[in-house]
Amino acid sequence: MAGATLHTWDPWAQALAERYRVIRIDLPGAGLTGADPTGDYADARAVLTRYHHLMRARGVRAALLAHMGQTVLQPPEPWLAKVTVPTLLLWGEQDAMIPITNAQDYLSTVPEAVLVSLPGLGHVPFEEAPAVALAPVTPFLSR
Repeated sequence: MAGATLHTWDPWAQALAERYRVIRIDLPGAGLTGADPTGDYADARAVLTRYHHLMRARGVRAALLAHMGQTVLQPPEPWLAKVTVPTLLLWGEQDAMIPITNAQDYLSTVPEAVLVSLPGLGHVPFEEAPAVALAPVTPFLSR
């Protein structure tokens, strides 16, 4: 997620590490990585108060803006059609960035997708209410 950091996932990582191997990274220009010396933030390469503080680190704000400026919006269907494994979609019902109505596009394109809507949560449910958002993940992973 653009602008996020590996620390975003601390609550989930701690809970899942008891049973699973957890790997977290910071994408170039985000979190602890700082600015990328090449200035390349294309997708092919790579809530809050915490984001504000992280973006104040030297070079990170400019790097994030450069990353967003290089993002090319493309229809997701060709990419989604390649997903052939069971997929859990967690969607905050109050997501103002990508409304839950968009979930239907994913459900119609990914044959093994299951949607869990999260009432009262927005675009980053894993940060807004980590335990609530994680609750449907654990049984999904145990299948």
